[in-house]
Amino acid sequence: MKSGRRLYILQRPKIGSLNNPKVSPTGCKDSPYYWWWYALTLNNDYIECCTNGGAGAMSALYGDFGDVRYEGDSYIAFVGWWHTLIDGEARGAYLFAEPLLEKGMRLVTDLNDAQSAIDDPTQALISIPLDVTRVKLMKMLKRRIEAIHEGKQGKDARSLKSSKARYIARTAARPKSLELQLKVYEKKKELERQGAHFDNVMIAKKVKMSFVSSTTDMNGIEVSELSASEYNRALSNKVSKLNSQAKALVANVSLGIFP
Repeated sequence: MKSGRRLYILQRPKIGSLNNPKVSPTGCKDSPYYWWWYALTLNNDYIECCTNGGAGAMSALYGDFGDVRYEGDSYIAFVGWWHTLIDGEARGAYLFAEPLLEKGMRLVTDLNDAQSAIDDPTQALISIPLDVTRVKLMKMLKRRIEAIHEGKQGKDARSLKSSKARYIARTAARPKSLELQLKVYEKKKELERQGAHFDNVMIAKKVKMSFVSSTTDMNGIEVSELSASEYNRALSNKVSKLNSQAKALVANVSLGIFP
């Protein structure tokens, strides 16, 4: 089994470890990776692929994401799916984590090792003087690293553009936004299956969605209140936009694209 601390560019689900899994609704929902999986469970073509044991046009995607069908609690299903072993590691890490670092900091001791570091675009070879104080040496090293390292400190160094994960999100979409999009999408599908008469305002009420009913100026002072018709129109437009975003999301995940 592969070991080592794995880095995720986006928030990984807080659902324990492979050996100690924990079902946490909040720990699932706060991660975009949960919504990636959840959107895939809503894609009819991919579900058909799962029903056929992975055969068909999506066989390659199935080889990575596997069978996402489930009954009952989605959080329990996701935790099981995330921790399922694939190629010697948990599926979540296999799909979304950055590769383990193969080269850490080391002391260069011979010409071949030096040439290897020089030729490697992901490495930098620095000669440091040992006849200065440690404090001065650390300051010199810090300045040199800041001059050659393109990344930033902390979380800013985690860039989707520089990610080398097997599957990389196109944007750092907010989990709450993804959740609302898919809630609207699912509620609309449910009402259609029931043959119910509905409109976007009804969908908004069903998913307990609200909308700011007033406008403010640049100083945050309320300047006007929306009428009932204006409010409903704005709410309806928002539902339409969310549903369109969700449809694209559900379609894209079957192509390995998110969101």
